[in-house]
Amino acid sequence: MSLTIGIPRETTSGERRLAVVPEVVKKYVSMGVEVLVESGAGDPAHFGDDSFTGITLATESTEVFAKADLVLCVQPPCFNSIEAMKPGSVLIGMLQPWYDAKRVEQLVKKEITAFALELLPRISRAQSMDALSSQS
Repeated sequence: MSLTIGIPRETTSGERRLAVVPEVVKKYVSMGVEVLVESGAGDPAHFGDDSFTGITLATESTEVFAKADLVLCVQPPCFNSIEAMKPGSVLIGMLQPWYDAKRVEQLVKKEITAFALELLPRISRAQSMDALSSQS
């Protein structure tokens, strides 16, 4: 079974971060994972499309959300993006589930497994996954 990881462009005003850096994408590709990146997604973080090797470029975010088995994001996706996702896919990012119950309901309805990184326990065993400390 092949895996497709999708990296959409962040749409929140002022957001300059990207869910992954080119070095990490290179590791995914070396493991045989298909990586689908929306064209220009890395521009705010100063990673042009040519910074990524071995990827497939998507012209629109809807293509990323529709084709990916696993979507990595920084900010929560909009309702239209969630609607485009495949049932059974996985979403990982800073999802702010307490902020918008309708978004959580939509994820449940679409049968999407979601991991809100800001809710990971802040304990020493999980320190390598602590998104809040790394971003402060």
